[in-house]
Amino acid sequence: MQTENILPDDHPLVLALSDFNGIPYRQFYGYDFAYETWGTEDIINGFYFFFSYVYAVAPFYMLGNYWKIFRGEIDLSELKFFRKIAYVNNLALNPGHIFYYNGVYMFQRFMALTTTALAMYWSWPVFVVYKFFRGRSFDFDFDEIEEEGKKYSNKQGLVYHYWGDSRYQTWVAAYIVHCKDAALALVGVIPWIILNVIYWPAMGINLLLFPVFAAVRLITPWKEQEYENAYLWFSGAVEAGIDPGFPDNVYTNKFLIPKAEEIRQKEYDEALEKMAEKAEKEAEKAAKD
Repeated sequence: MQTENILPDDHPLVLALSDFNGIPYRQFYGYDFAYETWGTEDIINGFYFFFSYVYAVAPFYMLGNYWKIFRGEIDLSELKFFRKIAYVNNLALNPGHIFYYNGVYMFQRFMALTTTALAMYWSWPVFVVYKFFRGRSFDFDFDEIEEEGKKYSNKQGLVYHYWGDSRYQTWVAAYIVHCKDAALALVGVIPWIILNVIYWPAMGINLLLFPVFAAVRLITPWKEQEYENAYLWFSGAVEAGIDPGFPDNVYTNKFLIPKAEEIRQKEYDEALEKMAEKAEKEAEKAAKD
């Protein structure tokens, strides 16, 4: 006897269950890929981070801007003297933004991967027993999971940690990752403890002072939610047509870590979404008036 579906295919509950991929692997310190393991990517990221710092503190970027101002490629003739200084200071901050986002990404990744390494190292005997008895249930198509936009479940995260997306789930490969976990846990545990001692109190203070920060943002005339700082606001470069404003004035350089760019772009997308909602509300209000 064939029965009809009680709920239609487009019902929210059906859609939610179709996207459900098990209990998602827990993120640590805001890093969504804590199931990954340390590798050559982290060494390369270290070079990105170092050179982004050098470029932020070195005069090369600003010397280039001074040359553009001298040649008239950046025309500041419409700005008064102190407004020109303010805009130049605003430009000088750009390389520092790249260094900041690189630092955020590397902090999140180091703390998350070290936490995972510590947990995986001590739970290795449990993993061995589980793999021995449930080895056949470890086969996943990670490409398909990512194409569907789903997050890895706890088991999928465990499998990816030891073998990545490789179909050759050998004991040797798992033991190599176990040794890497041991090395990262040994080397990283002291910095991990120190950073935790700093991180969690800082998060608590930030949470307690949030009302103060929110009040300051309401008082200040520059639009922080649109990534406008005091220098850019005071210069009046956006109103004068010298600076295109956010998001067209977003700066980048070759020292930005690709995954750090994803963090930055996520923040920018959220800001643009809020700006669009605000513009829509203002348009509706104007239409009513």
